[in-house]
Amino acid sequence: EATGLDVNPQIIKKLHNQRHKPVVQKTIDTLKIIEKEEIDHVRKGDRWFRWLCERRGMDAQETFIQILHKYDLLKVKPHMNIEARKEAGFSCDELLSLGAKKCERGVL
Repeated sequence: EATGLDVNPQIIKKLHNQRHKPVVQKTIDTLKIIEKEEIDHVRKGDRWFRWLCERRGMDAQETFIQILHKYDLLKVKPHMNIEARKEAGFSCDELLSLGAKKCERGVL
């Protein structure tokens, strides 16, 4: 789900030089709404994941990393929207594990 947070800004950037066309501007506006809603969606998923891990006596961050390894998800390292992922609940440790070059702790 968080991949949507990563690609939306890139798509908007690609469309930016065509924004004078009404349909393109409407698409950009729609993508901005989707991005905002996706942050909330990912935040909710993160909260439920952490709740479930806690209920099962599992460390959420460690479990997340294990899932990434199990399904070979660390090979793909797209450009990450660090700020949006942090706003959605990702920790810097999780982001760094996913391949982020840097992550400022406590800064949103």
